[in-house]
Amino acid sequence: MKRIVLTACASIIFSSSFAQNINSKEILKKELGDTIEFISETEVRFCPIHKCDVYKITRPNPDFLNFIFLRLFNDSEYLTIDETVQNKRIFHENTLKEAAILRAQLAHYCLSENKTNSCILKQMQEKLGINICYGIYDEGQYCEICDNNTICKKL
Repeated sequence: MKRIVLTACASIIFSSSFAQNINSKEILKKELGDTIEFISETEVRFCPIHKCDVYKITRPNPDFLNFIFLRLFNDSEYLTIDETVQNKRIFHENTLKEAAILRAQLAHYCLSENKTNSCILKQMQEKLGINICYGIYDEGQYCEICDNNTICKKL
């Protein structure tokens, strides 16, 4: 009887975490402030210092911002530097719960039995057609490096 009750409780908790809708855009704006810029539905820039991670997708997709959230949560080199994050808060520590829920919701992208963060992100990037570019602000211009092509614009 105890096992049935515990199983029922666990499934209620588990299903409620899946039912929770995570608004990645709102979390990113709240936690990263003006270091993240939503250029369009198909382009987002994260520029905590003079360098940027630029995320592009060919067609809008609801999981695009979820990908960016998880990538910044797991992989961004910038987020280990307190000074680059708004109010010196550490994004990773502030968003543990949301990241766990999103990761569970997006695990279907990884076809491997071992649903690692890197597998989920890699498969999302491939399936959604997400291109990660890099930008740099330097000497009155902004240069963006994408697929070995560099385009610079005067500011």
